[in-house]
Amino acid sequence: MKAFECKMCGECCQGIGISLDADEIKRISKFLNIDREGFIKRYCIKRHDRYELKTTDSNYCIFLKERGNKQKVCSIHPVKPKMCKQWPFIPAIIGDEDEWNMIKEFCPGMNPESRFEEFVEQAKRSIK
Repeated sequence: MKAFECKMCGECCQGIGISLDADEIKRISKFLNIDREGFIKRYCIKRHDRYELKTTDSNYCIFLKERGNKQKVCSIHPVKPKMCKQWPFIPAIIGDEDEWNMIKEFCPGMNPESRFEEFVEQAKRSIK
């Protein structure tokens, strides 16, 4: 039994805090075929001396788009930031059962029958 299996719902793309390092900015800019400065101006905000992806008025990542069938997709999926690739297997959730319980409440990909220990084991296997 998997503790997590992505349902492609886009709920993890809501909120702020997707920080970008220089390599991620370079990869995404190249993918979008725009220069670094243009990418930063159009798609980023600067917070605490780092760049983060902007969000829409509904508080979702600026790159989350809805398909005709109401399924949400990442329009930069091939070059999405590391944090997005790792979700939900990020240190803040792997290392804190309370955080995991909170995420479990809103993420339909989390198996409600799973235990925290099962989630941590799946995280270890997926991070390798």
